[in-house]
Amino acid sequence: MAVHEELQAILEEQESMMQIHELTPVEARGQFNDSIDVITSHVNVDEAGGLRDVMTTGEYGEIPLRIYYPDTEMERYPTMVYYHGGGFVIGNIGTHDHICRAIAKESDCAVVSVDYRLAPEHPFPAAPEDAYNALLWLVENAEPHNLDAERIALAGDSAGGNLAAVTAIRVLQEDGPKIASLLLFYPSVSGEHDFPSVDMFAGGYGLSLRDLEWFMEQYADGEDEDNPHLAPLAFERLGELPPTHIVTAENDVLRDEGEAFAKAIAQKGGQVSLRRAEGMIHGFLHWTRAFPEVDEELLAALEPVKDVLAE
Repeated sequence: MAVHEELQAILEEQESMMQIHELTPVEARGQFNDSIDVITSHVNVDEAGGLRDVMTTGEYGEIPLRIYYPDTEMERYPTMVYYHGGGFVIGNIGTHDHICRAIAKESDCAVVSVDYRLAPEHPFPAAPEDAYNALLWLVENAEPHNLDAERIALAGDSAGGNLAAVTAIRVLQEDGPKIASLLLFYPSVSGEHDFPSVDMFAGGYGLSLRDLEWFMEQYADGEDEDNPHLAPLAFERLGELPPTHIVTAENDVLRDEGEAFAKAIAQKGGQVSLRRAEGMIHGFLHWTRAFPEVDEELLAALEPVKDVLAE
């Protein structure tokens, strides 16, 4: 299926922009922030039922978190911990604010967005350390924030999908908190980018191969590509992950590795579901509330997680 007409128009507009790999990290962040500002200025951003900005403390250091509450009144909210995308280099709580608001509204879950440290100032393993420590702090401090520590899902897009998977892996390795479900949008999960979709979409459908390589150079240059904290596909115990739902974009360099991750989980006896978002490109969640086709994909992705958290 061809790229959705609205997204194709956006790709054509982006042709005049500097490519990520041509910029410094600071410039890349500025360009990304500006592009998100343009998107959100043209959409109806959801009103949160409640919102809190908090900071983790103590042995976990300071990690900014933003908690979004749904409109539904509950004594304890099932909780989705969300890790934003951006190649481990760009993005923050603000760039994914409208996405998290939509997830909270549509899922009847509290959403906790994690502002983990970014590369190259803080290369691997800073981001996965923050991702895991934020989870530990959240479980220990769930009660005063009306969160249910027994009903937690991990979610993320792109690099954030990587961090959600890595956090679930570390939970298994360290006998950490109970995780009810995983939701991964077009995740980066492999240390080797040699899948057919890489060749098909290398020129850039939301993410070019050169940009992907640039992100990894900033984040984990020279690191072991078989380290499961970097490349979750290399983890030997994938069948022990919590119920996992993976959403890939049809037109995306990362499509095939995300689908290979789903296949590997299934082959090792895990519970996994996979949805390929037809006509979509990498990063399509950023157009949440802008195009009905994107909203439909988000709603479909949330259903299996809502079912698990409702149990």
